[in-house]
Amino acid sequence: MGKQIKTLEQLKDSRLLYEKKLPRFGYIISLTVALLLVAVTVWGIHTPKTYVIKSTGVIQSNNKNYVMSPYTGKISEMKASEGAVVEKGDVLFQVQSTDLNLQVTQLEEQKKSYEMRAAQFQKLVKSIKDDRNYFDLTAEGVTVHSVTSNTLRDA
Repeated sequence: MGKQIKTLEQLKDSRLLYEKKLPRFGYIISLTVALLLVAVTVWGIHTPKTYVIKSTGVIQSNNKNYVMSPYTGKISEMKASEGAVVEKGDVLFQVQSTDLNLQVTQLEEQKKSYEMRAAQFQKLVKSIKDDRNYFDLTAEGVTVHSVTSNTLRDA
């Protein structure tokens, strides 16, 4: 087949091509594509969309939370920084109190005094059991205990 020169009339589609029926398979494909486009459009409109927004900011609670110490003093150490996640029972601050330090010192002195008295009573019990005076009259001036042990022994 060689090259043929055609006229404008020959280039026009024939009436047979226009009157030809589209095959059934073409209708099925066209209808399927149209329905698929409608379904995707409806799904896109009604589906909730998730938006990711990256930003910086500070979140504050509507309710104020107060942190109080049972005694007065100066904050000596911060254990939690601002914005940190904390749970119930976590140590947030360390408070240094002069009143509390004085009470601790007094209680330690009382403890030592009671320990000395307990040791003296143990010595007294041992003196009574052994029927001997373990108390030295020159040490600590504890002559009262020896009199007490004699009084208890006579009873």
